[in-house]
Amino acid sequence: MPNLNDLKVGSLRLLKVLVEEGSTQKAATKLNLSQSGVSYELKKLREIFDDSLFIRSREGLVPNDKTLRLYPQISEVLGAVEHLYNSKEEFNPTDYVGQVNIAVIEPMAVGLIPRLFERLHHQAPGLELSFSTWTSETLDKLRQDDLDFAVHNFVPDDPMITSEALGPAQRLMACRPHHPILRRRNITLMDLCQYPWVVQQVYNPNRSKNIIEVVSEQKRLFPKVVARADYLPALVNIIERGNALLYTSQVGLSAFQDRLVLFHGPKELEQVKSIHYGIYPASHQNSAFHQWLCQEVKATLEQVQAEAEHMVMPRQN
Repeated sequence: MPNLNDLKVGSLRLLKVLVEEGSTQKAATKLNLSQSGVSYELKKLREIFDDSLFIRSREGLVPNDKTLRLYPQISEVLGAVEHLYNSKEEFNPTDYVGQVNIAVIEPMAVGLIPRLFERLHHQAPGLELSFSTWTSETLDKLRQDDLDFAVHNFVPDDPMITSEALGPAQRLMACRPHHPILRRRNITLMDLCQYPWVVQQVYNPNRSKNIIEVVSEQKRLFPKVVARADYLPALVNIIERGNALLYTSQVGLSAFQDRLVLFHGPKELEQVKSIHYGIYPASHQNSAFHQWLCQEVKATLEQVQAEAEHMVMPRQN
């Protein structure tokens, strides 16, 4: 008998598509997954049902008798799940019980996750929250319904994933207290490039370089990068011990405002605008739960950024 704890909606959808397409490659294309990911999920399905499920032939994958019996039931279950998630009924967070998996882009994680946990747990005490940072596997997890919600500042071009704007992605400069750059009244990009930089690496399929590097190179300036890391606390420890500078998420830096001096970057950096997006499976687009979750993440971001702004060093002209 299948272990229902291991059976997921995304796995059932994959099984249905495999029956219809007869090929792991075609199923991967239709679901926008990697072929290795499809093969891995099929292996898990075979273990769950304790059955081979398909027979290999020259024409591809042919469903066996058990899979043919399962197919209409799976279609019915998926239809019921879609109806459930698309329900317009009001969501009551105090009544909700279950696990929620959320991924957050690394620059924001240390500042957002504790505050988001506090807010969600207060409103929905029955939630079991599981947080992770964004990786190269996050999009696949969203497609497979292994992840409920994610936060990033790019919009995936993927029909299986939807996104909603959460608000502007604010960034700040950071340095240690008494840094010599703080003696300057009107800090320019050229001034910043006189000092070493630590750069936060962020997974973004649309951009390979950090914003500070892109903007500086456009101005034919080449700052000396002395360290790169994705983990923000490690970069904070580095800039506390020397004259290196950091330009990253205001939300993330809010967790270190008692240890660092935060200030706005020069106009060349401030002109680069981006947006935080809430990202989740497209099948849940009309889900009352996901609409509630999106609003709570947005409200938390606004609160954290507003509080951090009060700790920013005033602009000097």
